[in-house]
Amino acid sequence: MQKNLTLNILTATKRIYNGQIEKLFIESVSGKIEILPNHMDLVSLLSPSITRFVDMDGNEKTLFTSEGVMRITSGEIFLTCNSAEWPEEIDKNRAEAAKERAQMRLKEKDTNIDTQRAELSLHKAMLRLLVTK
Repeated sequence: MQKNLTLNILTATKRIYNGQIEKLFIESVSGKIEILPNHMDLVSLLSPSITRFVDMDGNEKTLFTSEGVMRITSGEIFLTCNSAEWPEEIDKNRAEAAKERAQMRLKEKDTNIDTQRAELSLHKAMLRLLVTK
């Protein structure tokens, strides 16, 4: 029986994390899920979320992950995301500005505004800000 998982977090430009973990908490398009050792193989689309995992020393680590794909095969988890950022990598001023921009767009009654895109931008900015707290 497996006692740990191997987690790989990747973006198009870099490897964010590669190591052994006890468990993972993430949000898929179907909702929030917890991945433990011996989890069945799975492929799932990811929603932007605050992703948390517990390493083998019992330390909880938190980061922002954007849209992507999660694949679990034989105890190995691959998160391939458009972006992934540790709290110390997030520019709070930039995230706050993105939040304000998205809120302003949503308040406008202009029919040329892509409401879904503005809502997604707002959601991502708020998650980034939460990760930094």
